[in-house]
Amino acid sequence: MSGRRNPCPGLWMTPVIRHDGELLVCCADVGGTIEVGNLRDASFRALWEGERMQRYRRWHVRGEFHRMPTCAACGGIAFYELDADQVREWCELVGDPESWERYRARMGLG
Repeated sequence: MSGRRNPCPGLWMTPVIRHDGELLVCCADVGGTIEVGNLRDASFRALWEGERMQRYRRWHVRGEFHRMPTCAACGGIAFYELDADQVREWCELVGDPESWERYRARMGLG
């Protein structure tokens, strides 16, 4: 686990589409190591709201940044962040109360 490090807002707010149609999680993943999928094969919505992205988001909420090597080595985005209400709302939306509880414990929330 990674202490009080917040989930990266990029996984919710800043998708990156490469010239070849590959949807990336982050602009820092220039090598495309965190696979999401290609827009030639699926719609943006199917990819961005799909199981793979939900898994990536879950790992971030739970503080399991090590599961994504690019994220593990990242210092995090400093110019915006997700707040606890946004994390809770996402956990409720996808029906994942366990991730919310892990996040609350990890972040020291009451």
